[in-house]
Amino acid sequence: MSIYDITYKDFVIDYLPVDKRKPVNIAYLTALLTPVETVHVDTFGPYRDDVIERSKQNGQRILFESILNNKFGVTSAPLIYIDNSGDNITPNIFFNENEGLPPVIMFNESEGQPPLYMRNESEASVNREFIIFVPIAVFTAVGVEAIKAEADRLKPYSTNYKIITY
Repeated sequence: MSIYDITYKDFVIDYLPVDKRKPVNIAYLTALLTPVETVHVDTFGPYRDDVIERSKQNGQRILFESILNNKFGVTSAPLIYIDNSGDNITPNIFFNENEGLPPVIMFNESEGQPPLYMRNESEASVNREFIIFVPIAVFTAVGVEAIKAEADRLKPYSTNYKIITY
């Protein structure tokens, strides 16, 4: 028995004054506490297990992968894995026209092009972006929304990710 389990009949007896511990009083107070007991058993029991499981989880990569694989029932290869090596951050290089490098073109928002991000060198070395590689079978079975919901719950603040199937 843990500290979270309450036996309501014992609770009534323990907190009732000795001179009031008659069977009628105990039965009446136990009947009054029955709805509270029902709510406690039906909601707190399952919720407590969920909270304990969530408190063991954080955004570290190895745990992140393990949680995603457990959540979507992936038990053997190919597994869901995360790449945060930093290879996905390409530097923006500004140059003179006579150097012959491909141009960096900036667009208006109305043109519907992907945004161009400007980063400091320190931001590129910290690497706030990662890629979640998901097997195609898992991706089609659960869908992108379920994967995004779990990844959004677990990812560290101020990081971005892409989901890529393989």
